[in-house]
Amino acid sequence: AIAGLLASEKNVPAFFPYKSVEYADGVKGDEGGISLLRNGNDADLTTLIYKYTAHGLSHGHFDKLNINLYDKGNEILSDYGSARFVGVEQKYGGRYLPENDKYASQTIAHNTIVVDESSHFDGKEKEAEKFPAKKLFSEIGREAVQVVAASTDDAYKGTHLQRTVYLLKLPGGKKLVADIFSARSAEEHQYDLPFQYKGQLISTSFTYKAATTKLEPLGKRNGYQYLWKEAEAHVADTLAQFTFLNGQTYYSISALVQDSASLLMTRMGANDPNFNLRREPAFIIRKKGKDQTFVNIIEVHGKMDPVVEISSQSYPSVQQIKLLQQDDDFTIVVVTLAGKELIIAQCNKNFAPNEKHAFSKEGRDLQ
Repeated sequence: AIAGLLASEKNVPAFFPYKSVEYADGVKGDEGGISLLRNGNDADLTTLIYKYTAHGLSHGHFDKLNINLYDKGNEILSDYGSARFVGVEQKYGGRYLPENDKYASQTIAHNTIVVDESSHFDGKEKEAEKFPAKKLFSEIGREAVQVVAASTDDAYKGTHLQRTVYLLKLPGGKKLVADIFSARSAEEHQYDLPFQYKGQLISTSFTYKAATTKLEPLGKRNGYQYLWKEAEAHVADTLAQFTFLNGQTYYSISALVQDSASLLMTRMGANDPNFNLRREPAFIIRKKGKDQTFVNIIEVHGKMDPVVEISSQSYPSVQQIKLLQQDDDFTIVVVTLAGKELIIAQCNKNFAPNEKHAFSKEGRDLQ
């Protein structure tokens, strides 16, 4: 009936007028939720999805505080989804493949922090069902700045995870995602933050060592055994930038590295003799310590025109990222883009919308 109505209607718009929206999860609406932040219209629509829901029974994945990014009708940052060829008899009768549990639902197949190469809740569904993530605050009503913050203390025992994502539109129309993800623990850990990107690697600001003659799996369990380690870099006290091309648009991840980090480039396909998994890449930022904060700016920029064979604005405009403060009270980040400063200041404990805050550091007075 709907298809027939659309076919008979002559004035159906080419694009749906999508708006930013949030949904609460749980029977009573008190088990986290999901936010869809949108900017732009029609073919220039950008959508950032932030998931802080309940687990979702047997269909749930171990993906607390996960993000996905879409732009101009394309997937930019994705997660694997389900490992299944629906209706294809040759592939396990069209049912869920063994890799669905062993890889697709594991945390490393998503865009959120993995601690010590183990999945959230140690990969146990019954435990995950007990603890939804907690939304801290959000503001989705303004085009220039949209923000959502959420946290969990339960995905890993003894570790607090808090992620704040901003979808920004700067003067002149440039779009950015600012991603501030902190992990705090009394114990030493390895923290991996993967970005499952769609596209072709174009350039990096760091020197890496590529595995050109022999590939090895990234790990032995919890989904890591399905990832080939294609390249690795070790960096310290720097701005690490990773640029890829999707369609005709460039995307850059600019990552603040304080102290040291390992940067990994991986691809699915290890330990997969039946070719059940898609061969998709990921960029992983690895840090070690008790407390770590990942500050990443994801920039939408430029254009590659295949007709005239010219690229414009193909380099990222982020020049520097500084973390001025990160504690229980405030997070203050300064991003330098094309010679201008973007200051991101957020309170980490008082989220009342009308509350006023003041901050002064390095000659900057904020309120």
